[in-house]
Amino acid sequence: MMPRSKGAMNFRGFPQELWFLIAEQAVNSRDTSTLVLLARLNRAMADFALPRMYGIPYDPRQPTSEYRKYSHPDKQSVSFWSSCAIIAEEETENNLSTLLRSLPPNTLGMHAPSSNLVNNGSLPSTASFRVTRGIVHGQEILEALDRHSGSLRRLVFAKLGPGALSALNQLRNCNALEILSLGASDVNADFDFARSETAVYDQCVEWLRGCYQLKDLSLLRFPSGTQLLKDSLAGPKLRLKSLTLVEVGASAPWYHELHHQAKLECLEVHVPDLGLLALGPASGRCQDLAAGISRCPELTELHAEDYLSVGDISKISEGALKLERISFSGTLVHDEHLMPLANLPRLKEVHIMGDSSFTASGILRFFDKMEGNADHDHRGFSFSAAFQQGTLFGLKEDMRLREAAERAFGGNVTFTYVDSDGEDYYGERPNPNRFLGSP
Repeated sequence: MMPRSKGAMNFRGFPQELWFLIAEQAVNSRDTSTLVLLARLNRAMADFALPRMYGIPYDPRQPTSEYRKYSHPDKQSVSFWSSCAIIAEEETENNLSTLLRSLPPNTLGMHAPSSNLVNNGSLPSTASFRVTRGIVHGQEILEALDRHSGSLRRLVFAKLGPGALSALNQLRNCNALEILSLGASDVNADFDFARSETAVYDQCVEWLRGCYQLKDLSLLRFPSGTQLLKDSLAGPKLRLKSLTLVEVGASAPWYHELHHQAKLECLEVHVPDLGLLALGPASGRCQDLAAGISRCPELTELHAEDYLSVGDISKISEGALKLERISFSGTLVHDEHLMPLANLPRLKEVHIMGDSSFTASGILRFFDKMEGNADHDHRGFSFSAAFQQGTLFGLKEDMRLREAAERAFGGNVTFTYVDSDGEDYYGERPNPNRFLGSP
């Protein structure tokens, strides 16, 4: 096992080739901690070990990415790649923090080597910093990243632990971010970040409101996430193009502030708590969400895992006229939910995630209404229902729907049939003539 020195490590008398062999062994064993330590040896090892660490697949069954020869544009600079797929333990986290602090301030991504993968892709530099698996435990990484706030463009923390949440204000100077995704570890759903960490929370609100380059924001099971949106969406500098929210715990009416994000193009809202989901229509949350969405004139993509009514869909269709893709849920979605969507001039995709009870005649009526608008463009239109209950289309009806979609839009229709308990008992109807054009 290689020495675990806390300082910079050069080991000039130690064969470089041996370090490369150790790095390869660390890749094979998915040992990110050792790869971070190797990267601190010298510039050559940083250029070699960090891309290999980034290439460790999340799924051990998948092969590690292959690399072609790449060049370093500035031999005097350490190339620090987008870390790190996994933080398996606090030791790895501390080593990574030390490495970040050892680099000159605001140099993340400034001297990244060009590296082509076998598929002609490329690896991002740590202007993009991602921890997509494992828990970030403390504040050390946050403090180290703040040192590079001027060059950090993309930041993803899938699971912030309690210690990291309490120090989230350490990122308050990272206002040049373009992409930000924050999630939390499995904290109690009742944990109120806004009230329990008031001073930290208030600084986080000011931080988000001042992120003048932020285009893509995701809050995934983030405690007080809805409250954070409510307090920050009205920020005069914040102009999002994409917003993703996975709600957890009590919900604050963040959707009232959606109209401040007039340039929003993509919105995803997920409510995994079935109890909270069921309360949506009665509490007025769904109606208010629909009203907020209707005030986003540039929206092209909407994924709302919420129980939207016919009235909610009508409200959305009246305001968000640029919608091209929409998916939503419901207690029992039926033909009338579809009719308002025919008024959207560029609609290309409808996916129903909740229980549905469509009829073949209703869907054909929907197609006719869309096709009747000559100035609309629905080419390639796709319709799918994931939980169709009760009404099983016969083979003749099924073929008729597919032919209608193909003839009118060059599109397709997909149904998955389930019983009243949600069990998939029919599956997707086979398509013997392959109208979809798939192999």
